[in-house]
Amino acid sequence: TEENYIQAFLSLMRKHSIDDISIGKISLTAGYTRNTFYIHFENKSDLLIKTLIYERIEAAKSLGYKNASDCNRLEYF
Repeated sequence: TEENYIQAFLSLMRKHSIDDISIGKISLTAGYTRNTFYIHFENKSDLLIKTLIYERIEAAKSLGYKNASDCNRLEYF
C-alpha cells in the first residue's frame, strides 16, 4: 500500500507542484481512501520523506547494491 501511494505521488509530481497535490488527490490516484493514507503517513511531508528514501533505495539497487545494509552505506544526498 505504501508503495502504491509513493508511486501515485511520483506520478502526480511529474504533472503538478507539490503544493497543488492534495492528500485526496494522492489517495484517489493510488486507489485508496484518505483514511488509509493516514494509516501509513502522518502527512504529505512524511510521504515526501518516504518517497525520497524509496527513490534512493531504488537508485542504489540500479547501481548494484543488493540489500538495505548496502544502501545504508551510501552517502546522504
